[in-house]
Amino acid sequence: MEVDEEDELDDEVEDDDRLEDDDYDLIEENLGIKLKRNKFKRLKRIIDSDSEDEIRKETVATRTGPRFRRAESIMRSSSDSDSNSNSKASESEDDFIVNDYNEPIRQKHSNIPSHTQANLQEAREVFGVDFDYGDIDIVNSRSEDDSDSDQVTRRAEGKKVNLRRRKEIYEPAVLEEAGITDEAEKIRTTDLPERYQHLSLILKPTGSELNDEVIWIYKKAFADREQKKDNELLGDLPSAGAMTAATVVENWDDDDEQADLVVEEIDAPVDTPSIIRNRILRKIKKVIKLIRDEHFEVPYIYFYQKEITRPDLSCYDLWRIFDLSQEYCRFLEKKRRLILLFMSMQSYQMSLGEEVLDRDNIRPISNKEINSLSNATDLVQIQDLQLQFLLYYSEEVPKMKDLMEVKRKELEAHMGEIEDEKGNESNNKNRIRRTFLTSAGSYKLCRRNGIDKMLPLVGFIAEEFGNNFENNVALHSTHQCELELEEVLTHFTSTRMPEPSTVGDAVVFMMAMQISRDPKVRRAVRSTFVAKAKINVAPTKKGFLEIDENHPVFPMKYLKDKPVHGMDGIDFLNLTTAEKDGLITITIGEYISDRKGLGISLVEEAKNLCKAESDALKMEKGPDISKWEDLRGRIMEHAFEKILYVEFGKEIRQELLDKAKKIIIQRCSDKMYTYLKDGAFKVTYPNDPEGEWDTSLGIRVMGLALSEDVPVNACVLNENGYVMDQMIVSDLFSRNIRGLKENSIQSKEDDMIKLRKFIERNKPHVIVVGGESRGATHLVDEIKMILSTFPDDGNECFIPVHIIDNDIAKVYSRTSISREEFPGTTELFRQAVSLARTLQDPLLEISQLWNRDEDILSLHFNKLQKQIGKHELLRAIELEFINRTCEVGVDINQALSHNHRSNTLQFVAGLGVHKATALRRRLRNLGKKLENRSQLITDFGMGSIVFNNCAGFIKILKENLLEDADIDPRDQTRIHPQYYEHLQSVVQVTLREDDPNEELPVVEAVEKVLTESKYQDELRNLVETLVIENYVRNLEESGHGDLTYLFQDIITELLSPYADSRKSFEIPKGEELFYILTKETCETIRVAKLITGYVFDAKWRRPTDQEYDEAMPMQDEKSGKFICKFCLRSDFSEIGEIWQHYDDRSGSCPGIIDGIQIRFGNGITGIIKSHNFSDNPIDQQELQNFVKLRRAINVRILKIDQEHFFLDCTSRTSDLQNPEVMPMKDMYYDDEAEQAEINKLRYRTLKKQLAICPFVKRNIDHPSFKNITYKEAEALLQTMDQGDVIFRPSSKGVNQLSLTWNVVTGIYQHMNINETGKSNDQALGTKLSIGEYDYEDLDEITARFVIPQASLAREISRFRYYKLEDFEDQERATEFLMKEQKANSEKIHYIVSASRKFPGRFIISFLPQSNLHQECMMLSPEGIRYRNFCFPSITECMEYFKKTYPTIN
Repeated sequence: MEVDEEDELDDEVEDDDRLEDDDYDLIEENLGIKLKRNKFKRLKRIIDSDSEDEIRKETVATRTGPRFRRAESIMRSSSDSDSNSNSKASESEDDFIVNDYNEPIRQKHSNIPSHTQANLQEAREVFGVDFDYGDIDIVNSRSEDDSDSDQVTRRAEGKKVNLRRRKEIYEPAVLEEAGITDEAEKIRTTDLPERYQHLSLILKPTGSELNDEVIWIYKKAFADREQKKDNELLGDLPSAGAMTAATVVENWDDDDEQADLVVEEIDAPVDTPSIIRNRILRKIKKVIKLIRDEHFEVPYIYFYQKEITRPDLSCYDLWRIFDLSQEYCRFLEKKRRLILLFMSMQSYQMSLGEEVLDRDNIRPISNKEINSLSNATDLVQIQDLQLQFLLYYSEEVPKMKDLMEVKRKELEAHMGEIEDEKGNESNNKNRIRRTFLTSAGSYKLCRRNGIDKMLPLVGFIAEEFGNNFENNVALHSTHQCELELEEVLTHFTSTRMPEPSTVGDAVVFMMAMQISRDPKVRRAVRSTFVAKAKINVAPTKKGFLEIDENHPVFPMKYLKDKPVHGMDGIDFLNLTTAEKDGLITITIGEYISDRKGLGISLVEEAKNLCKAESDALKMEKGPDISKWEDLRGRIMEHAFEKILYVEFGKEIRQELLDKAKKIIIQRCSDKMYTYLKDGAFKVTYPNDPEGEWDTSLGIRVMGLALSEDVPVNACVLNENGYVMDQMIVSDLFSRNIRGLKENSIQSKEDDMIKLRKFIERNKPHVIVVGGESRGATHLVDEIKMILSTFPDDGNECFIPVHIIDNDIAKVYSRTSISREEFPGTTELFRQAVSLARTLQDPLLEISQLWNRDEDILSLHFNKLQKQIGKHELLRAIELEFINRTCEVGVDINQALSHNHRSNTLQFVAGLGVHKATALRRRLRNLGKKLENRSQLITDFGMGSIVFNNCAGFIKILKENLLEDADIDPRDQTRIHPQYYEHLQSVVQVTLREDDPNEELPVVEAVEKVLTESKYQDELRNLVETLVIENYVRNLEESGHGDLTYLFQDIITELLSPYADSRKSFEIPKGEELFYILTKETCETIRVAKLITGYVFDAKWRRPTDQEYDEAMPMQDEKSGKFICKFCLRSDFSEIGEIWQHYDDRSGSCPGIIDGIQIRFGNGITGIIKSHNFSDNPIDQQELQNFVKLRRAINVRILKIDQEHFFLDCTSRTSDLQNPEVMPMKDMYYDDEAEQAEINKLRYRTLKKQLAICPFVKRNIDHPSFKNITYKEAEALLQTMDQGDVIFRPSSKGVNQLSLTWNVVTGIYQHMNINETGKSNDQALGTKLSIGEYDYEDLDEITARFVIPQASLAREISRFRYYKLEDFEDQERATEFLMKEQKANSEKIHYIVSASRKFPGRFIISFLPQSNLHQECMMLSPEGIRYRNFCFPSITECMEYFKKTYPTIN
């Protein structure tokens, strides 16, 4: 009984639309993943096994992110080749049938016909031979019987049903990720490079358009790098006379005799600029033809068309040509559409007739405008013409469309071909009207009120003024109206514009719009504006406070009249970012001078060109000319200052931003190149009699990843990148054995023994440590110590140990791919795996970050990379992947066997994500490996275009195949199949030199030359004796062209087939290693940089013997105790004890404080030497007191010791405030404006001082001292910056001062200063004390007491969760936090606010559960005091808070 296949499919789907738990368990066991069982209510079984396997394989190949788990539900009925071999669910005997590679043979029907050996040979000869790849399939398909045809048809119909049902069942995102979409299928089956299929090549310029395109590309990409003194595109050609660009371009074709003649005429021993340009132009045209006509990708052209590209075009030049070619096509398409629109409007106007045009005051389109559009050579010219068109005809376009539609329907009705397209017509009509009516705006309103009819009375039209302004000569005179302006304006009043002044404003607006839209005016004004526009920058009130020397716009905080053409793109990007943050204001082109240098503005120049004739000015009874002149002047001011300057200012902004983004993209691309430039780490062990340390097939790598307070994770990878062994060591970081407890010492020793056995057992060729912090250097020292315990006659003691950057490993460890490959492992373990694989091959490891989750963007390429678009950055990164992959090649069989090495296949020329995945899937389905390149055609159905692009970049290594495999030795080289004929010639010449009578088959001959040393020597001899060079010259003379580069590559490949040109992995050293371990850059840590450190100890110096001998004990007058002169120890009761203290040289006296040791947050330490501590002399007691406080301190770097991670610093006030070491200001920096702003603030401060003083006035000469009350001080501080301080007399007496400083906006802290050592009541004490802190003068109090606290307060105010409101009130804080908790209940919310009751303190409010908790942070010179700890920054304080908040009682 025959059953309809579709009905049977429906029955099966309905019978099995829900899976039981046992079924889920079986699927999870087979696939090794965890399925979400509640994702879909109905899961349907898909019948077609081929399609199922296609979904499964596509999903596995492109799996990334959490969506992968959703996609797994589609592929539940099958698993990959490794899963099938170990599946417990399958009870079929097919699993026990394996091929020669010990892989299960899949019993599946293949739609690819099998070919005979003759077909294989024919396919191999595709290089240069016209071979139709579709003929074989057509012949084979016709030879099948009818039953087979019916079966294929039914199967195809079944697949369509399955695809339709999948679309009904699964989410589109899941199907897209699995590659089961119509677009993906089209990409896989179309014989075009996948990347070309994503392009929108609307048209292909030919003829003169192609020549124009070549010139356009040359100007864009290559003109700047030629000699600037030769400005012409093509200079005077010797012996050929002066030739235009078009004339030369027409002669570029190789088959043109005139082209050869021109080249011969200009041939010279030294290339002149003209010859170089001519040669580059020819090559650009050839490259474009290869891309468009032959569909070759850039890597193929660069590596296999060297005769065309070398030596003028690099690989990046070819990509630039490729991109510009697409850009030019888009430009040309837009121009063609606009020409069609112009011509359509012209035809529409002709159909209306002149009477209608005059009645409705419609401006006719002339052929001159259409010709101008046709001759446009850049997008700017097109946009200018388009803006003019929109201004005049925005209302007419819908009418034109309607009329054209009516005529079309009449024609179709007459021909009997009417179709119902009302829906589309309505949509198009509405779309057009929306676009054009929106562009009309107020101009349309003025026109509807008849204002346009008054414009001719102004005295000129926009086109006439455009001619005058472009030539800067009054070619068209201005005709003065004989009526009074007020009378004319009154005549044109209406109900909507009842006042003459309103009519005048409308006239100004309409005329200004017409002038501003005239292409000639725009072209002239734009060129002048770009040449003479100036940029001015001024800080806002917020910016004046926040922009310090560490801010990127500090050198440009004030700018005055900086030329636009001198502005750097990156600088302008920083300025724009600061403007968005509200720190500065930027103005461009407020004033533009005239073109003749008369000292007037460009607007005045325009006014002079539109003045009325002198005869009109002499009329005795004429109108008041001055009012008309004022009207025309207002028109010019509006057109230039309010329209053109604004628009061109935006254009300049965009151009500068685009310029900056290109620079950033290039820097990111360069960074990506540094990631990919190195190959595998190379190491050899000559003392290896048993072959255990052989590295010919790869290296075994031991990777170690470390993190703070986490045990070190270690693993060893075999040559294929799989984990052999792993371990965790906990106490290897315990460096100082003497400072450890006994159990810690034993634990460390146990770890070292365990690690030694681990190394001895796995025998890694190299050990790599992740550069997480400076602790990596300590770990390396421990490992080297372990290796030194191995005997010298073994290889273990020679294992290299290195530190590399762990940025890539950290990103990889957080990806979904790593979690799927190593489920249940820690992030640190996955880092260790990635570190080891990076040393095996960086390209393969980094390519895993190129996935749907776009993990590659998590790498840090540049600090400004977030300022550019994601797609632009991905494009630059992808090009680096493509270039490097095609240079190295892809071992397709290795990619098939190892998933973690398969991601580079998509970067091969001609392929892409979908094509590469389909190729891997097909190989796995057939259960075989690729033995020769011809199988790509015969067995896998690859088209000729894709094959020609990718064939040379696919490696087929003999080591990965069985001995009886059908191997073609030619496929083990980079030589492209299309050049096998020339390869055969070189091989035969080599063999004949050894034996003239020897004739061998091609394959055997190539094998001999590749493997036997005597033929290698013979080949080198042929090169040295110029035999090959003469052979190439003969080929060129016989018409084959210059094949020098080709034969050079053939010889190179014969001597070293598919040799990796990358150098060994470069281990970071010196400065590079310093920045890797500190996570700093040359911008954040550099000499003269102002940074904040944390005092942790004193640097002592032992006195010399002479100093000990000359030392005299000191005695405290009050206690009678003796004091050590050096360490100031004061507990000696007898003088003999002090002498004994001096004589004890074993360490009883530490000596003299020679400096203060400081620590930074990145593991770097430093020192402030005693002479760099203060500008004033300071004694040992003060230094000791300062060290005891453990305070934070601002220092400036004097010297960097990168080897020891050590900084030599200074904290002297003169050094901290030295303008010479600050970033150099821009040459257009406006110092006068900055000083004026400072004086303005000082004036405001002095103006608000009150006359009444309830205290004793003091005569203290200091800029921050004011004889004012505390209320006056607070009022004065309102006008000053955050962190500013005022010293004032104290109401408590003349022995005290008061300090008031601005903590945050509206909060001021008052402190008492005790004075001692006063010579009189008015003098300032020699010792000033604030609590436990002692100072010498007011400047020191400002530098060491106020500024550190102000910096901390400023940092807290910028903290993410800081709130300006008063949340000291618990009810208000609870209400706010409850709202935040309701909005997002997944975390515990907290806020930080300033205390108004206790200035100088900050409140942390948070809701751990339902009750509010509040804690206090207090500012101090050392840092932020919180819970009896002192933190140098709010970040570290809040990190401690997050870790310890659960312990709050």
